[in-house]
Amino acid sequence: MKLSIIVPIYKAEKYLNHCLKSIAQQGLSDYEVILVDDCSPDKSRDICQEWENKDHHFKTIHHSTNLGLSMARNSALEVANGEYITFIDSDDYIAPDTLSANLKALEGNQHIDILEYPILVNHGTKEAYQYQPGKHETVTYLEWIRAKGYLHSYACNKIFKRKLWDGIRFPQGKLFEDMFTIPSVMKRANLILRSDKGLYYYCNRKGSISKSVTPQGIADLLKANLNLFNELSENKDLTDNNLDDL
Repeated sequence: MKLSIIVPIYKAEKYLNHCLKSIAQQGLSDYEVILVDDCSPDKSRDICQEWENKDHHFKTIHHSTNLGLSMARNSALEVANGEYITFIDSDDYIAPDTLSANLKALEGNQHIDILEYPILVNHGTKEAYQYQPGKHETVTYLEWIRAKGYLHSYACNKIFKRKLWDGIRFPQGKLFEDMFTIPSVMKRANLILRSDKGLYYYCNRKGSISKSVTPQGIADLLKANLNLFNELSENKDLTDNNLDDL
């Protein structure tokens, strides 16, 4: 199987159909969509069942208790069969053919382990902006760091070789779980392709964790950034001036 698409779901009934329709419009054939119902109290479970019934690419994991976003993604990682993995949040969506175009860009180059594609951040607000990773160039992990790619350490808007996730999982009970995890996965890549194809719509919803300022959120985000800085401080290819800039 070529691609596993992981969709964690909790209280998403307002947006879930739109998200899943966008996945079905990707022009793919060899893929699976792993829906993780994290004990959602709304009608998300019924929507998952409807998609399972009408499209064999969709399957659902049901949690008996709410375990959080990290564990929902981790549950899917345990059963994913694709050569590649990508993540889409249930209140977001992607432009048609985004995944097929980017998978085609990966063909013929086995040294590329991760592809990063454009993302519209805070979609639906006045603060919306588009992050354009690059113009179809390949970079190493350190080049990605020097270009401050870590400022956009999203699990979404990336396609990963599944093998990169061996031994790496999202941390349970942490906010800003992407910042704890994605740089570690990026570090394992031989090459990263910074694509200009397609678009991920990262929607700013009321109550979004990424927009909620809480003591735990501030502490977790600080810890995640300090973890990365400490790891980079041990890299002999980065000078003190590089670290100051980062």
